[in-house]
Amino acid sequence: MKVIKFFLLGYLFFLSWTNAFALSPILPVHVLLSMAAAIVIGVHLFVTKKKIKITPYKNEDFLLCVFLISFCISVLIHPNSASLNYISAYLYVFLIAYLLLKGVFYNYLSADEIKKWLMYGVLITALVSISEFVLEFSTSIDFNTILFRIKEEYSNYAGILPRSLAFSHEPGILAFYLETIGVLAIWFISQENWKASWKALSIVIIIAGWIFTFSAASFVALFISAVIVLSIIFFQAKRIKDFIFISVLIFALLVIVLVAMNIATDTFMGDIIAKATLSEANVSARYRIVKWQESIQSIIENPIFGIGPGSAAAKGNVGSLSWYIFLTKEAGLVAVIPMILFLLIKFSRIVSSTVKGKNWFLFAFLNGAIHLAVISTFFHPFLWALLVVFEVISAQYIFKRSNTIING
Repeated sequence: MKVIKFFLLGYLFFLSWTNAFALSPILPVHVLLSMAAAIVIGVHLFVTKKKIKITPYKNEDFLLCVFLISFCISVLIHPNSASLNYISAYLYVFLIAYLLLKGVFYNYLSADEIKKWLMYGVLITALVSISEFVLEFSTSIDFNTILFRIKEEYSNYAGILPRSLAFSHEPGILAFYLETIGVLAIWFISQENWKASWKALSIVIIIAGWIFTFSAASFVALFISAVIVLSIIFFQAKRIKDFIFISVLIFALLVIVLVAMNIATDTFMGDIIAKATLSEANVSARYRIVKWQESIQSIIENPIFGIGPGSAAAKGNVGSLSWYIFLTKEAGLVAVIPMILFLLIKFSRIVSSTVKGKNWFLFAFLNGAIHLAVISTFFHPFLWALLVVFEVISAQYIFKRSNTIING
């Protein structure tokens, strides 16, 4: 049991380590820990004949099986030199990093253990992000020599400020982690029995670590997610004063963003605004639009089974810079439809949940789901880990509440 917990808690702690100290680009620390956990758990179950409780599994998880079968059919129809790599990646992410770990977490870890180790991992990552920004801005220290990142895409903001990578290889990936798992950590910290000053400091650290990524996609994701979550809270509100408060909050948020877009375009925030609004003046935004247009044309020509997973990689080309478009282009509608349905049902489950802090889970989920619209790195497990944590905590909460009712 202790060995199993070691690997599982280690997985949560090292979740952001997608590049630092990795054996290879496809074998970062958290992947090695999850694979080790799967092997140890398999041996443990075989020896002890213990059965895993399937409580956290839901009907919609079957859609992942449909998705993977459809994905494999597309590979068989359009094989290429990168097919095996893509099949391996998708099978690992959805069979091990999602389906297997969900059951294992529920059976071997408590909600408190999950929360604490996620918090520790986020705080360390955010501290490294801040340290990297400060040191690279004020000194000539190369942070890569400290963290041994095997792959690094250095970038700066406005040609002046370094963008933090922390344990990842690209600022957008770090932002992806902090806008999903980091949001959960902020909620968990707010519930801890800490001094108010320590809570405030910890939350500021996480927010600062995120800001230093200067990720336009993350800013957009957070804004859209905030509007959606506030709108849902508005429609679920039962008191007039709650309606008024949320209405004012949504209106203020929209006004602030619109004013910022008009006033700050020619200021320090100009680059983020140009990229976020897909302005043709921004090279990155212009490049994304071109890739999306090319991919949509390919989808129109090959809508059902796509052109084959791994086609772009096999030709040495860049992906579609949007996982949803990329998946549709390469695996077709037969694969993307069950995946979209899966995500929509998960969204509905979080909205209808009675778990404390569900709106934080919803906010984090939407951040990750929206961010995947402008990146293709589905194999970074942040969104899937978030769903695992939500469903495990939700199942344990329901179980505990049921026992409380039964026992009076």
